[in-house]
Amino acid sequence: MNIRLIDYDEHAIVVTIGRNLAVETFNPSICDGVTADLLRNIADQLDAKHPPYPCRPGSQPEQHEQHERPAEPLHPQGSTLDRYAGTWADGAGHTWDLTLMWEDVAGGRWRWNGRMAQSVPMMREVRTGELTPLDALRFINGPITPVRGEQP
Repeated sequence: MNIRLIDYDEHAIVVTIGRNLAVETFNPSICDGVTADLLRNIADQLDAKHPPYPCRPGSQPEQHEQHERPAEPLHPQGSTLDRYAGTWADGAGHTWDLTLMWEDVAGGRWRWNGRMAQSVPMMREVRTGELTPLDALRFINGPITPVRGEQP
């Protein structure tokens, strides 16, 4: 048995969820309405970051493996670009659909600009026009996920 002590004076809100999914909320210095608004905001952020496929194990399409942030970095060495299919496979075997718009964790939206830099696709931020190689974008702003409902 692992017993953990929580100092409620250190935290504005403490939410515990038991293995039986029983929820307890401790918010002695914040009104329940403000706490509810904060938790809704957190839920909205989590929904926005969720990939466009179900969470059930085994139900994730194989082509969406890049949404999970693999421990190993993308490798430009040995990478291949298929311009016709709009895909790029890095040297580690990760395949990226460059026809999609991608969103980073801060809400920036990125599209491939059709160019490569040292064997890595160059991505352009839609709003600002900033150019960043896909591997750097993923490392600095990742994970990145395709934008739901956007047409290429």
